[in-house]
Amino acid sequence: MTSYTLYVDESGDVGLGKERTATAGGASPYFTLGAVLVADDVSRDLREHLNQIAKTMSKDYLHCQKLTHRQKVYYAREMSNAPIVFFGVISMKGTLGKYKDDISGDPIKFFNKCAQYLLERVGAFMKEKKVSKDDMRVIFEDGLHDYPKFRSFIKLCQSTPKHPRTALLQHLNIANITDAKKADEPLFQVADLVAHSLFSAVDKTNGNFQIPEPRYLNELHKRFYHHERTKEVVKHGIWPIHELDQIGLDEDIFELMASFRGNNET
Repeated sequence: MTSYTLYVDESGDVGLGKERTATAGGASPYFTLGAVLVADDVSRDLREHLNQIAKTMSKDYLHCQKLTHRQKVYYAREMSNAPIVFFGVISMKGTLGKYKDDISGDPIKFFNKCAQYLLERVGAFMKEKKVSKDDMRVIFEDGLHDYPKFRSFIKLCQSTPKHPRTALLQHLNIANITDAKKADEPLFQVADLVAHSLFSAVDKTNGNFQIPEPRYLNELHKRFYHHERTKEVVKHGIWPIHELDQIGLDEDIFELMASFRGNNET
């Protein structure tokens, strides 16, 4: 039986206060989670591949914030051919509505909810591929969030699922949800790429002239988990909270993401 490890990273921030606009500073209007699922028997080769990519760019570490546009396109294209599977969540904070009041604007609870949606998608993968609880580990970055509280939250969701998709969390073993320092695990670099690619496709700043950049995500999209029959990526490997037409996408980005189809067989 194949065993897997899921590495999770984020882009944007979880603050739910004043949001950034074209004329004023503040928290990012969007928050994304990106994850890469790696079969443990290919992890060594993937680490070596990442090392070679970094050497090609004369870098010690592949952090997307420190790469040029061309470097990120090259990096994404290399990862699009690797035997790995991606998952992601996109949240537009302006759509939170009553939920924001229900959680009193608590960024920890906001993060936990987004991570819940991500792990539901992983649960769907496990159910489809018949992956056992003991053969899936989930690793978040150390120090960013209250992971004991997150594990308790997921345990509650497992015991009293309020939606059929929430029941998918029952495929996961809470004890296998851990955290680690980025410096100790090179495969976080790929999770960073996935989260950054999702964020770049929706983020608008004065620095990018209010024009989001979907190129990296487009390079990666075929590696996202997808519907087994239709190959659709959105609502399977990419979860927009809660619908694609609810996250304020530009028309061209909406059409691009709606067209995404996966082809990975991992």
